[in-house]
Amino acid sequence: MLLDNVRVLKCVICDVEFKTTNNRAVTCSKKCSNKNYRDKQKAKKQSLEIDLPVENKTTTKPLIPIVNEVRELKANDKLLNIKEVCKMLDCSDRFIYDLVKNGLLKCIKLSERKKRFHINDINSYIKSQNK
Repeated sequence: MLLDNVRVLKCVICDVEFKTTNNRAVTCSKKCSNKNYRDKQKAKKQSLEIDLPVENKTTTKPLIPIVNEVRELKANDKLLNIKEVCKMLDCSDRFIYDLVKNGLLKCIKLSERKKRFHINDINSYIKSQNK
């Protein structure tokens, strides 16, 4: 009676046949499951990477994608992190992220999680809110 829902599947990692009652099983063991997870994470990371132009691949200087606008950064330009912007505007970090999401505040994305804000953009946002 209990053996009615047993299925024989082939492991996606090592191609060994295994028996399972789990409808979502794709691997035969914990070891294969971990390898499958790592492979998926690696593929996901590679799909997120931006294809850099050939001339920039040899430089050690990182390229910084800028949201909404391309701008040259000068040595004396002040970039603020999220905590500094929160202190400056006296608000929460969630509010800042919502401003960026709605396009009211421009930011520079250093990575998927790191964002920097130009001091002039913060000042222009403050001026637009005081009108």
